[in-house]
Amino acid sequence: EDAPGIVWAGTFDGGLNYVDTVNQKTTVYLHDSNDPNSLSHNHVASLYIDSKRNLWVGTFAGLDLFDSETNQFVHYLHDPENPNSIAPHWISNIIEDQHHHIWTSHVGGGVSRFDPVSRQFSHFRHDPANENSIASNIVASMLEDHKGNIWVATYGGGISVIHNDLT
Repeated sequence: EDAPGIVWAGTFDGGLNYVDTVNQKTTVYLHDSNDPNSLSHNHVASLYIDSKRNLWVGTFAGLDLFDSETNQFVHYLHDPENPNSIAPHWISNIIEDQHHHIWTSHVGGGVSRFDPVSRQFSHFRHDPANENSIASNIVASMLEDHKGNIWVATYGGGISVIHNDLT
C-alpha cells in the first residue's frame, strides 16, 4: 500500500497494477516495445517504496523507477559492457538501507547496490575462492539489521551477511 486506499500490485505477465480502492479505479502499466518509457517487462517480481516515496519495480528485465509525475519508468538494465550497471537476471527483492542505497537481489546474479548520488551499481556475488563472498548468486531475499548489515537469503547456499564496513 502506497498511501491510504492506494495499492500497487506486480503480476506475472500482467504488468504493474495501480489500484485506487477509494475511487474503485485500476490502472495497468504494461511493457510496450514501441515506448521506451513503459514498464521494462510484464513479469513484475518485486516492488519497493523508498523513504522518498519513490516506487521501485523489479522485473525480469531489470529495475524500473516509476515517475509519478509523468507516469513513465526510468530503466536500470544490465549492460555486459558496463560493470557499473545492474546485475543480470530477474530481481527477487528490493530494499533501501539506512544510507538510502537501493539494494536488489537477483535470481542468478547475486546482489546489486545502487548509489543514488553516483547513479552506479556495485555488486556482491558468490566467489568460490573467497569465503567472505555471498553463499550463492541465486538470492531469494534480503534485509538490513540495526547495525546496517545486509542479510542475504540464498537458494542452496544458506544465509550470508554483507557487513556494513563493506557497504
